[in-house]
Amino acid sequence: MSYNCAHLNKDAIIASDSRETFIDGTYKDNRQKTFVNREQKIIWSMTGLIKYRDVDIHQMINTIMNWDIVLSEKLTLIENFMCFETQRYYDEFHSDVYFDFFIVENINNHNVLHVFEVKNGTVQMNNSYTYNNYISSGIITKYQKDIEEMVLLSRGNKVDLFQEILMSVEKESGLNDKTVGGPIYIATMNKYGEIKTYIDGEDKKF
Repeated sequence: MSYNCAHLNKDAIIASDSRETFIDGTYKDNRQKTFVNREQKIIWSMTGLIKYRDVDIHQMINTIMNWDIVLSEKLTLIENFMCFETQRYYDEFHSDVYFDFFIVENINNHNVLHVFEVKNGTVQMNNSYTYNNYISSGIITKYQKDIEEMVLLSRGNKVDLFQEILMSVEKESGLNDKTVGGPIYIATMNKYGEIKTYIDGEDKKF
C-alpha cells in the first residue's frame, strides 16, 4: 500500500517511501512517489494504484502536473482519470483499490495543501487546508496518533522528523505486510515558494 505524509504550517513538507508492490507480493524499491515543479512552485506525492495493465499512473499524473495550466484544471483531469482507472481495476479484480494524492501549491507567498482520495471509482475526499494540518495515507500505522501529535507540536527540523517517521513506518511494515520500503523522498517548500528536496535525509535534487 505504501505510505506518504504531509504537513502544512507556513512552510510545507511532503514525504514518501519508494516501494512498488506487485500482486504476487514481490516488490521493487525504485518507485519515486514525491515530485516537484520549482518553476510552478508545487510539490506533490501519491500512493495507492501505481500501474494498471498498460497504464503507468505516475507517469500520466506527472505529465499533467507539469503542464502549464492552473492547478484546479490539473486536479479535475487527474480526478476524472483516477476515477476511471480505479473503477476499471475494481471491476476486474473485485478488490478495493485506492489512490491518494497530496499537493501543495504556493499562492502569493502562502502555501495551500490539497488532498484527495479516490476509491473504486468514487471520490472519497477532496479538501484544501491553509494552516497547520498533518495528513498521511497508505498503510495504517499503530503509531498514527502519536505521529500526528508529534508533527503538529514540533518546532525542530521537519526533514529529520519526517525521515524518522518514514523509517519507523518502513520498520513496522517490514514485520507485517512489507509494502513500505526503499529510499525516502522528501520535498519542502517555504512560504516564498522555494523548494528543497532530500533522499534518505540527504540534500539531493529530484
